[in-house]
Parts: sequence; C-alpha cells; structure tokens
Amino acid sequence: MTKRTVYDASGAPIVLAGPVKKGGEGEIYLTDNSASLCAKLYYERRITTLLQAKISAMVNNSPVKAMAVTRGAGPRGSALAWPVSLLYDSPLGSRSFVGYLMPLIDTRLYMEAHRFFDPDDRKRLFGGGFSWRYLLTAAYNLASVMTDIHGRGHCIGDVSSRNLLIARTAAVAIIDCDSFQVLDTENDRVFYSHVGTGEYLPPELQDVDFGKEDTDRYASDLFALGVMVFRLLMGGVHPFQASGEGVSGAHSIEQKIRNGRYAYLASDTSVSPPKFAYDYDILPPALQDLFMRCFVDGAEQPLARPPAEEWKRVLLAELMEIRHCSANPNHWYGKHLPTCPWCPYGEENDPFPRWIRTPETTGDTEESLQTVEENTGDPILEATPAELILPDPHITIHDVARDIVIPYSLAIKNKGDIRLHGTAESSVPWVTVVPGDFSCEDTTTITLEINTGDMDEKDFQKAKVRIYSNGGNAEAIVFVSLQPEP
Repeated sequence: MTKRTVYDASGAPIVLAGPVKKGGEGEIYLTDNSASLCAKLYYERRITTLLQAKISAMVNNSPVKAMAVTRGAGPRGSALAWPVSLLYDSPLGSRSFVGYLMPLIDTRLYMEAHRFFDPDDRKRLFGGGFSWRYLLTAAYNLASVMTDIHGRGHCIGDVSSRNLLIARTAAVAIIDCDSFQVLDTENDRVFYSHVGTGEYLPPELQDVDFGKEDTDRYASDLFALGVMVFRLLMGGVHPFQASGEGVSGAHSIEQKIRNGRYAYLASDTSVSPPKFAYDYDILPPALQDLFMRCFVDGAEQPLARPPAEEWKRVLLAELMEIRHCSANPNHWYGKHLPTCPWCPYGEENDPFPRWIRTPETTGDTEESLQTVEENTGDPILEATPAELILPDPHITIHDVARDIVIPYSLAIKNKGDIRLHGTAESSVPWVTVVPGDFSCEDTTTITLEINTGDMDEKDFQKAKVRIYSNGGNAEAIVFVSLQPEP
C-alpha cells in the first residue's frame, strides 16, 4: 500500500496506508497510528470552505461521546463513522484541509442492513441463528443510535439499507456520516443533507430536489426509522409494498409512498400486503401502534410520527418480555402471542430453522443440521443472546442502626454477547433502586439505598429486588438485622 502522511488538528503526524476504498467524494485510508481509526481524504475538487466548516462542526458536536457513555465502546457496541479530527496537509501554520479521521468500522463483523432483511439471505449467512430476537435487538440499537444523533441536533437524512450496517452481534453502525444534516452549535447554523434514498423518504419529500432545496430532515428520519424497523421485523417487506385497487396506478415503492396507502390499515380494503409477507399479528400491539402513527397519522402530520426515543423505549420493553419456543431454540416471538408463529412454517419455509451455518460449511446446500446448543464447531453467528447473571444474589447486613440510609452496590453481569438491557424494582418501600434501569455489555452495578428509617419495628427485615431484562429475570434477596431498640 502507498504511504502518506497527513496531520491532525494538533499538528501530530498521521501515517496513512491505502487507499483501501474509493468513492465519489474521496478515498478511505487505514492509519499506522491506530488500528481503530481510518481516514477519509477528499478529492481536491470536492474540498470547499463550507465542507471544512461542516466537518469542524461535527467534531465539535459529536453524538459518539453519548453513545460511549450510555452503551459502552468496543467491538460489540454500536458505532458511527463520525469525524474525530480534521486532517491537514501540513502540521501548522498555512495548511490546507484534506479530510478527517474517523472510527474504523470492521466490515468482517458488519454487513449492509439489506443482507438481514430477506429470510433466505439470512439463512445462507447464519442458518436460523440470527433469530427474531436478534432482529428486534438490531431495531432497538438503531433507535438508540438515532436517539443520540437527534439529541445532538443532527439528522441522518439519507437513511438507507446500504449506509446502515448490522453486525452478527446485532450491533449497528452508520457510515457516510458526512452526508448528515449537521447542527453547528458554535455558529448557530445548520448544514443540510443533500442526498436521499426514495424508499426511505416520506410522502412529503418524494418530489424534493435536495441538491437545490435546504429541507429539514427530522420528520424524514422518523419515517425512515419506521420503515427500517418494519423491514427488519417483517422479513424485508416494505410497509408500502402493496397491491390492490388503491395502488393500481402506483408501480414503484416511491409512488406507493407518495400515494400514502398503508397496506396494514384494517379499515382500508382497497390495498393489501403482498402474499409472502408475514402475518401482521406477529408484531406486538405496541409496535403496531407506532407503525400506524408513523405511516398513517404521519402522512398528514409529519411530526406526529413517533420520535426515536419512543421507538427505543417500546422495543426495549418488547425485548425484555420476548418468548422462547420450546420446540426450536431459534424461535423467539412476542409476549402477546399464545403460541410460536414460526413453527407452522415447516422446515422448508422456516425463516429461523434449527440448523446454523458454520465456517467449515461450503456451498448453499451443505448445511449443518445441528442446533445452536448442539453445534460443536464455531458458528458464523458468534454472538450469544444476552444472559443476566447476579454473582451475589443474597445480601445480608447485620446490626444496623435505625434511621440511616445504607448504599449497597449490586453487581449485574451479562454472560452473552448482545448488550443486556433491563430494569429493577424493590418489593418494599425501604429499598430504593438507583438507577431503576441499566444497560451493559459485560458488567455493571446498581445501587440499593436501604433506608432503615422506613422499616417497621421488627429487628429482622427481608426484601426482594426483582430484575427484568432481555437476558432473563432474576431476584436478589436482601436481609437486614437492626440493632435492638434501647
């Protein structure tokens, strides 16, 4: 590879190797300085003072810091290819902007989102191992990342199944971040996004020329989030992929979006979903409500679409109570269903079959017929579901004075690869859980505030702290003995 030296904002040299990828605006290089960073260098004809100002605003107002605090960093965490430093052609003084440093997204782990939509694609890649639970987790992770982006005043703008990447662990990554709509907090201005992908654009933006118009993309992001979550959970089917008299003159997805006829609105019999679509009832009622607000209410009032934070909250609630089929370890489904919806598909059509694909397997028809539990090799799907572990579920505190507050740190461990999310609550008023919810990749702690002033007159007290999570439920027992009354 060709070596080239550029300089970061402080003047420190950055040695680049490459390019490893070329695009319409520039080239991507690896760095000798860090295995976790790469660089994008723009073609000289693409560089403008406006572009430099936008990248500078992104460095100064990054959502990545919030992501690292709330969900942790590392190979299993979600990621953004967000600029971390401007790059220049010389160390200091009169120097020219050439590009920026950003996190390196490992393409051995992440793949374009459309590879996870279609059941046949997923089965070729993972067998049945990338289950509906993983798809629900990926949807949650996308909503979480969009929440952080919107929290900084930015918008993705051009949401598509090619700039959204999904990992085998259900983590997500977003690339091409320099095309985002960016809020410059220091100069109180907005850099608008000038690109869009038709099948993820709402009806009000279907005819907009983004190259000529500055259009706020917040409500558009919310529509695109709904489309992406729908496609993940509904076998790749687009929510506006419909047939019937109501869409007889609309032949493309974009035309059907513009038409505004949501195929799953029960009161509209002029449109119907495609025959190969999953039964709409596999979606929990709370998610169906979000989709209705996004695609029906939002058609007339774009800001009526649910915000990313609400998607995040509802998806987490569903993940925490998802059911597991006793007949097939790869079958997971919503708590609202009395029986597994996947078993009736049969072996040939099962979107999540018992077999998984391993690195030793070659060819599309040579599959392993072992389940995840039975497989003795290393599956391509390296992640395991989140699993809640309480290393010390029994807490005993002796000879405690009355009318005091005792903090106790309760350790929570995640034995799986998918991030653990959950909530905890106390069975008694004299134990308060702080915070009430938690999230971790490996381990975390919650604080139990034990207020002996709220206890009754007994010398010995017992409480339960119940913990509910996407990795199962658990219970910690708290025993407290009080000093006798004088």
